[in-house]
Amino acid sequence: MVIRLKPNDNYPVNWDLYDLVNFLSGSPQLEEIYIGDISWRMEQVSFSSVPVVRAPLSLPRLRYLSLTYSARDTESASHVVEHLLSRLIIPPSCHLYFKARGGPRNINQVLLESVRRHVAGRDAVSHVCFWITEFSCDQSIQLVFPKGSLRLVFAASSFNPVRHAEDMFDLLCSFPQLFTETQELRVHYSENNLLRKLQPSLPAIFPNITALSLVPFLVPGYSGHASLTIGLESLTELPEGERKVTWPALDTLWVSVTDKRDATQLETALDFRASRGHPIRHLTVRYDPRKKKGKGGVENKVPSFAAALEEHVKEITLMELSRHEPSREIDWMVRLPERYGLPSAFHRDWPSWNI
Repeated sequence: MVIRLKPNDNYPVNWDLYDLVNFLSGSPQLEEIYIGDISWRMEQVSFSSVPVVRAPLSLPRLRYLSLTYSARDTESASHVVEHLLSRLIIPPSCHLYFKARGGPRNINQVLLESVRRHVAGRDAVSHVCFWITEFSCDQSIQLVFPKGSLRLVFAASSFNPVRHAEDMFDLLCSFPQLFTETQELRVHYSENNLLRKLQPSLPAIFPNITALSLVPFLVPGYSGHASLTIGLESLTELPEGERKVTWPALDTLWVSVTDKRDATQLETALDFRASRGHPIRHLTVRYDPRKKKGKGGVENKVPSFAAALEEHVKEITLMELSRHEPSREIDWMVRLPERYGLPSAFHRDWPSWNI
């Protein structure tokens, strides 16, 4: 059973948290809950004002819980999720999505702590994905646990892509114990400078990465270029003061190649790691066959393009970008694994949200 609560200007919903929990209590077999931007009666969102429930509501079959809401300050922003989670028993396998509009900069740190407090099995993250873009308010991070996941959107205060990137970095640094055993990292980005701000710190935050996906995506109507070269910088440079390469355990790489420069830089990165005893063994390359020769495309260069890379890796998979696939589909890797024989290092359990 699925419930969607998405108010609009003509039919606003003005609830407090007790109203919501009372409403959900009538359907204990719920599997999916999607709650839109409800106008919470914030003066009633406090520990003392919400009526005491005899026992938390158990939702044993719940698989997806999404909540988008507006908040004006730290207290109200954090209390909405804190009170909701304290009054529900959510199974560890549930996927959570929270987006707090207008809250303080550290709201996602507060929400993550609340999730860890109320949902079991949130002590370690197995794989991470984040989206960094200059042209969308939907910069977000997705943490996947051994069971279940959490996606947090950085939509606090006014839209400021640099600030959101800094907030994402602060969140990662606030919970170092969560990422010590993280093995897979996926990075979607549309702006090079934002990635450069995060990139130098990623190896220290995620020390045991074995699989890395770099996904630059283009923004229609914008002349700038999200370069794969920027994403590969950490693989072609030794950390300051270090003799070892970044991510010594990394042996699986998944990238999107958009032009000849990307292909050249990718070959350089593969050669760099191989020459230092830490080769990439499994390589997956996603490219656009519609690109024409003379415009930086790879359509007529695929044979030599693949041959040059095969010299440096044990296994290579080439993936054509579908003509009908949206260029900015953020969850494209969720569906593609079923169409290609990808290395086992890439997880297949990424949740896909359609909100």
